[in-house]
This record gives sequence, structure tokens and C-alpha cells, in this order.
Amino acid sequence: MKAEILKRIDEIYEKRDTRARELRAEGKKIIGYFCCQVPLEYLTAVDLVPYRILGSVSEPPTQGDFYVESVTCGYIRSCFDLASKGRYDFLDGLISCRSCQGIEISFDLWRYYFRPEYAYNIDVPHKVSEWGIKFFKEELIDLRRDIEGFYGRKITDEALREAIELHNSSRRLVRELYGLRKEDPPLISGPEVMKVMVASMSLPPDEVNGLLKRIIDELKGTKGRLEKRDNRILVWGSIIDAVPLVQLIEDCGSYVVMDDTCVGSRFYWPDVEITEDPIDGLAKRYLDGIVCPRTFRDNPGRSHKDDLEHRFAYLKELVKDYKINGAVLEITRYCDTHGWEVPDVKSYLEDLGIQTLFLEHDYSAVALEPLRTRIEAFMETF
Repeated sequence: MKAEILKRIDEIYEKRDTRARELRAEGKKIIGYFCCQVPLEYLTAVDLVPYRILGSVSEPPTQGDFYVESVTCGYIRSCFDLASKGRYDFLDGLISCRSCQGIEISFDLWRYYFRPEYAYNIDVPHKVSEWGIKFFKEELIDLRRDIEGFYGRKITDEALREAIELHNSSRRLVRELYGLRKEDPPLISGPEVMKVMVASMSLPPDEVNGLLKRIIDELKGTKGRLEKRDNRILVWGSIIDAVPLVQLIEDCGSYVVMDDTCVGSRFYWPDVEITEDPIDGLAKRYLDGIVCPRTFRDNPGRSHKDDLEHRFAYLKELVKDYKINGAVLEITRYCDTHGWEVPDVKSYLEDLGIQTLFLEHDYSAVALEPLRTRIEAFMETF
């Protein structure tokens, strides 16, 4: 039987813009963002509501190609398709960042075609280094000034620390929720977690925390709600912001017990350190703390094997903690950033004894179904 709070999550997932539209009607400003490297704490500190811009795998784009090239990743094309149909007409502003070429181009096109009242693009370095973090801090200082100047609201250090604490609470609660997946069988399924993640990126952080606490409390005593299965899968890859792929994997006889994607654990690991100058903690967390293929961490003079360990050691911990015995490496077609990373991730996981399956899809529920046979065959190899 499904917990009552998960029924509420279903409602938010299906109509994720409802609460944002309500808040806007109450006079709140809603700020959209694409990537997990946008510091949401700034928005919370001045009572702006962050809202993650996502696409829809269930709705094939009919107008998206009018705005972006057809060789752009399906996620971006879908976002533009939805925006062209008025699905994001409640957004007052957009904050983006140079995370990948597709997102960088999307900022300029979104600002040109949809004309939000506020728009800002953060220059995020691609290399983690002392100078990279210093540069990124200056970028965040500029963003702070820009928000203050446009909205006429001062982002004080005290308000910023309070916002950091609030978002850190969200991160801790998400990690606690993910901890329920360590059980055998897990206390929450992969599709259910996906819905919680999407819902969490559609609400103000204080409301998110209340929902997460209720979910965790209701699920802690539900051992046996899900049947036991042998295959425990990690999903690694580019954006997965909807249920169909995760549901397909679980329909083939497994549980997705962990993910490493930007609408999952990558978004919530780790916390922002509380520092004397709060921007120092933000700069380090959003540049160095988020493990994404778009970010390079130097490891000079080492062997290839040592380099893999340097880059992917965190995956070893996930494999151990979540008792993972298989991994699905998925990318959206034309996502070169993740595509180039796949061979090394595959090599590293297989050296750990983890079987892998590589899937490339077109960000469409219809395009996922033909992958069923490959997934079923993969599950039979365990």
C-alpha cells in the first residue's frame, strides 16, 4: 500500500507548476534555473522562489526545434517546447550558468524569445583549482550585487547563512531519504524517489523540508512494502527528470537503489560549509562539491588507473553502501559532456566487479520502450 504522503507527491509531480503559480499570485517572484550549479541560497535569502526548469519526456516536442537546433539535446529542446506553449509563463526571471554548451546557448535564446524580467548567466570555471575557486567567488559576488540592484533587496551575510542552513537541511533530509534505499528490499522505489526529487525542485525550500520529513517518518516503519529482488542498480548519467526510464528498469526485475544524475544525488551532495564569508562556502561547494563531467580536476603525473580512482572513488563508496551489483549508464542523445565520460566510468565500475549497460535515448518516453529488450537481457546476466 502506498504511503499517504507519496500520494501527495504524485499530485505535485503531475502538476508541478501549481504551487509556483499560487505563490506568484500571492506576490512572490519565481526564478527559473536549469543547472545544479546555480546557488539557490541567494534567491532564498531575498525571498525569491527557485524553480527548476525541466522538460517532459511524455510530450514529444512540436515547437522546440523552432528555437534550438535539432542536434541539441532532447532535454533542452523539450524545455523550449514547453516554454513556447506557455508552461513557464509564471517565471519572473532566469538564472543560468555556463555548465555546458547547450545550457549556455539556452540562456541567450531563452532571454531573447521569452524575455524574462530578470536574467543572469554565471560564468562557472571548468577546472577546479585555487584560482578557479577565487574566480568563481568573484562571479558569485557579481551575482549578489546584480540581484540586489535589480530587486532592491540586500542579501546580508546573516540572511545568506540562514538560507544556507535551510538548504543544507534539505540536503541532509534527501540523504536520509536515500538512506532508506540501503535496506533490502529498499523502503522506497526508484520511481518514487524520482517523483520526490522533481517535486522538491518545484517548491520553496521550507515546504520541501516539511514534505521530506513526512515522507521519511511515514516510510521508516514500512519494511516489507516492496518485494525483495536480487538486482540493485545504480543509474549514472545526464539529466533524468521523469519516471519512465527508472520505471522501465524496475519493471525488468530490479530496484534502482542509487543514482548519480543532476536531478538526483548530484544536486544534493554535499552541504555548503558555513564560513566566515558565506560566499567562500558557496564557491567551494558549487564548483568543487558537485561531481559533474563538465568539471575537470587535475591529477598530474599519475597513471590512467590512478586518474580513474581520483575521479570516481565516490562511486566505490556508493557501490558499497547501497549494495549495488549493476549499473545503467544513460545519456541523452547529443550530450557530449556525459558521452565522453562514459568509457572511463564503465571501465572503473567494471574493475569493481559491477556489470554495466550503456543506454542512449532521445529524451522521450516513446523512444525508451525499444530499450526494454536490452534492459531485460542485461538483468538476466546477473
